[in-house]
Amino acid sequence: IRARRHTVIDFDSQFDESAMNKVIGWCYSSVGKRIQKSLYLGIATVGVSWPFLYHGPASEKIRLIYSFYRLGHPIHVPDNLLEICDSVLKRVQSPQWNDDNINFFICSGFTTTSFGSVHMRTGGFVGLPINMAYSHKSQIQRQEMKVNRDHVPENIPWHTPEGQALLDSLILSDDAKKFAIGKEIYMITKPSCYVETGIVGMFFLNTYLMSKFLNSKLKLMKLGLKFRLINYVFMSVLNLVICTALKDVNTSFRDAWSDKFACNLGPDFVQGGVEYYSKCIERNKALRFLMGTNGESLYTAGGNRISFFRIKSYPLTAHRDELQKLLKTSVQCE
Repeated sequence: IRARRHTVIDFDSQFDESAMNKVIGWCYSSVGKRIQKSLYLGIATVGVSWPFLYHGPASEKIRLIYSFYRLGHPIHVPDNLLEICDSVLKRVQSPQWNDDNINFFICSGFTTTSFGSVHMRTGGFVGLPINMAYSHKSQIQRQEMKVNRDHVPENIPWHTPEGQALLDSLILSDDAKKFAIGKEIYMITKPSCYVETGIVGMFFLNTYLMSKFLNSKLKLMKLGLKFRLINYVFMSVLNLVICTALKDVNTSFRDAWSDKFACNLGPDFVQGGVEYYSKCIERNKALRFLMGTNGESLYTAGGNRISFFRIKSYPLTAHRDELQKLLKTSVQCE
């Protein structure tokens, strides 16, 4: 008796192989190549345009995203804070731009922010945290403030030493406020959008040229598609790392130059800068404790932000120490 042989046909495997062959064949076709180039060109255009849109036509929408809201509406800058802003603008007046192109708004969080440019029609925007409008601890809306303690929003225990330290760090003198405003004004007077646009453009251009060169050098067009995919992924990651590093270096230098710009406005700005960074450090120390494990992953024991891969700016302690040296030098000269 002969045993019958049963042939098992794997339809899924055959279907997958057939579909993959069709995809590879489409990639090699003239239509597929044109669509691939058009798709890459479209992605590159969007990527290159984003920094310009962020600092230009879309800056008003960005302001609404960053704004501090109360009862569903962004709150206006209080008159006392606007007076301080006007006093800083008088110090930094320049024929290269119009003060009307500088817009102030209240932003969420505890740190200042800026975007846009005074050299664009849409102007530059400077975001100031709500605590800069306060001159006394009794003005702080404590019931509105919460912290993410171990990723769970909780009320701040103001009666604890850390709560009191956070409360003290939120009150700034007029000199410290002027320094912070002067720093952000510097940021929007420089053509950062063009630099960022150039860096993003360099990423796409380098990725394309280097991938094309390696395809020709190693004759990858004659090999399988997976070898070229490895080439594309490797070149994309390599250029992404390079361009990210360049962007962070540019941001760090601009951050340091903004300190010098603000300090050149007067000795009161130097004193205010020392206070400003000292308060930021004390605030981060308090938040590190109040936020539990979440705070330990964000801030060091010294009050600096923890950065694992990217270094977007110098540590706060380095900023403070540099300004303290400058303050001592100015006092000795007097």
